Amino acid sequence: RNRRTMLIKGTHSRELFELMMDRICHARILHWADTRLTSTARFLLVVDASLDRIGMSLLQQRPGQAPFEMSEIVTEQDEQLKRYHLIDVAVRKLQAHETRYGATEREALGIHVGVEKFKRFLCLRPFDAVGDCKPLVRIFSMGAATTNQKILRWRTDICRFQMRYVHRPGS
Repeated sequence: RNRRTMLIKGTHSRELFELMMDRICHARILHWADTRLTSTARFLLVVDASLDRIGMSLLQQRPGQAPFEMSEIVTEQDEQLKRYHLIDVAVRKLQAHETRYGATEREALGIHVGVEKFKRFLCLRPFDAVGDCKPLVRIFSMGAATTNQKILRWRTDICRFQMRYVHRPGS
C-alpha cells in the first residue's frame, strides 16, 4: 500500500496513473473477439466513406446465429446486424488528395484501410465486407476486370484475405 502511494505522489507519476486509468475505463473494444481457430463465428466489416472521412466497424457473429445474408429489404438487414457483437470501430480522415477521389474509389479505399486495420482478426477465416457502393460488388468479385489502377492495387492487396463484398443500399 505504501509503495502504491509513493508511486502516484509525484506529478508525472500521477498524470501517468490518470492516463492509464482513463485508457482502461474507456477501452474501444466493446466485446472480445473469438479468435480461436475452431470458432465458426464470421466477422463483418462495415465501411462507409464520406467526402472527408472513412468509418469502419468490425463485428462478429454471435454464437449460434446465422451469418449476414443480402436482403433487398433494409429492415431485414438491420435485424441481421443485431446477430453480431461490435468488436471495434475506427475512423480515418482522408488526406487532401484522397478527398478528390470519386465515390467508388473512396469506398474501395475504405475497404482496403478497414481490412488492413483489422487484419489480425480477418486473416485466418472468411469474412464479409459491407458497403453502400454497388459497383464494388463486381470489382471485388473474382475475375472482374477494372481499369482503375488504384482500385486494382487495393484489390490485389486484399486478395490474400477470404473476403466477400456485400452491397447494402445507403441512405
